[in-house]
Amino acid sequence: LPTDGRIYWLHINASHPDARHFLIDTLGLPEHAAISLLRDEIRPRYAEVGEDSMIFLRGITFIPGPEPGDLASLRLWVTPQGIISAGRRKS
Repeated sequence: LPTDGRIYWLHINASHPDARHFLIDTLGLPEHAAISLLRDEIRPRYAEVGEDSMIFLRGITFIPGPEPGDLASLRLWVTPQGIISAGRRKS
C-alpha cells in the first residue's frame, strides 16, 4: 500500500483461501473486519469502527449462471488512507 499519502483502492477475491491471512497479517485489518469482509452472506449495511467504516452493498450480476435477481455483494473497509474491497462474483 502506498505510504506517500496517496489514497488507494485494493480489491481482493473473498473466495481465495489466503484472503483472511492477507487481510489480517499483511494489511493489518482488525480480525472482526476481515471476517465481515469474507462472510458468505451479507445484508446491506453501514457501520462505523472508530474513524474507519464498513459498507456492504449488493448489485445485480450479469454473468451467466445465477438465477435472475441473484445479487453480487461488495464489501468495503474504508479508512482515511483508502479502501479495501472484497467480493466473490463479477458484478
